[in-house]
Amino acid sequence: MRSLSDKRGFSVLEVFCITVICILLGFIVYMGVSTLDNYLDNGNDAMMANTAESVARVDLASSDCVISDCDGRKDECYHKDSSGWTVGYYDRVTHDIVSNKMKGYNEYGLLRIGSTYYRGNKNSMIIKVEGKNMTIRLSWVQGAN
Repeated sequence: MRSLSDKRGFSVLEVFCITVICILLGFIVYMGVSTLDNYLDNGNDAMMANTAESVARVDLASSDCVISDCDGRKDECYHKDSSGWTVGYYDRVTHDIVSNKMKGYNEYGLLRIGSTYYRGNKNSMIIKVEGKNMTIRLSWVQGAN
């Protein structure tokens, strides 16, 4: 084979093979980092759901409502729906449960709470928290985008 510069240099085939190997290694590293990033985003969403449940438990222990700033008792709370469940939405900035929907904050498109899966675009879903008699239900719902 013909060398690039002289007899001691690399041949054209060797340079081509080295280039292809470097490109493939770069692609493999990129795919690994991308997969790791997806796992981290999925884990962040799962931890947010756990935090929302913990905040709701604390709120229900101190009053009969999941909303953090509601101190109403059974008949005084206006956050209840027709079936008696109090409904709120987890705010990831303040780590409170609020009554109004906010902009979505999910980091991954496939979300899971328990054995239920939810689908939504990144930054489009929020956690809906429902509580009644120390029983808590969580779900991912569309945010106010």
